[in-house]
Amino acid sequence: FPSHDNGPQSITGNPQKKDRILSTDVRAGLIVPLLSERTRLVMSATEGQQRYSHFSQLNHQPRALDVALEWAAGPVLIGKLGVANEQRLFNYLNGSLYDRDLLHQTRTFGELGLRITPDLTVVGRIEKNRLHYDLDVNQQYNQEETAQQVSLRYETGTGSSMSAGVRLARSQFPDRTALQVSNLDSAYRETEYFVDGEWAYSVKTKGSLRAGLIQRQYDNLVGQNTNLFSALGRVTYLYSPKTRFDAQIYHRPFSIVDTKYRDWE
Repeated sequence: FPSHDNGPQSITGNPQKKDRILSTDVRAGLIVPLLSERTRLVMSATEGQQRYSHFSQLNHQPRALDVALEWAAGPVLIGKLGVANEQRLFNYLNGSLYDRDLLHQTRTFGELGLRITPDLTVVGRIEKNRLHYDLDVNQQYNQEETAQQVSLRYETGTGSSMSAGVRLARSQFPDRTALQVSNLDSAYRETEYFVDGEWAYSVKTKGSLRAGLIQRQYDNLVGQNTNLFSALGRVTYLYSPKTRFDAQIYHRPFSIVDTKYRDWE
């Protein structure tokens, strides 16, 4: 909680401004070869328990499930079909909201790759995403998104790769009231130009970087049109078969951000 007159004591009746969280997670993964090792079913799941020392109203159970069918037809065509479902705690921005709100996200996608050469692949992707919040105060951010993406990917054969492309998306907010629509609009379109690279420094060390420029255009409130920048960098070190270290730095807008509320994660 921030330090101001309307602090946690007056909001929650609890003078604590910080908290400790005990997080227990169980993760499992499964890879099932079907017709060949190039055509396989890949599944992963997470079930967790998060308990807060002081603000116990935020106790919750995060969970996620990912299922994907990866396939290949000869040396030219590769593809992937998948569905993912996740439940997690809403990411609180400033301490003004203290009730538990769980975010539910569902994603379905299809991907098709055409190998021009053994190193160069054109990849097309379509996806549909849905976000839903439990609390009424956040229902205005319930979101439905459809997107198409095309990219060109180059692989070196040594584990390193680079890709560049464009992503077109349309987001709608079906549960906004007329007043909320007049202030925030009911939909917008985004065009993202991105580059994505992975560098295999050694067998144990890899680095990756993704950067994108997002151009957002609202359906009606054109004065809120804006450009957003996102970036994610990561370094992974495989210390042993059982131990891995990850370090990452990122800069991206929250999924619920609008131009008049500039909060960044």
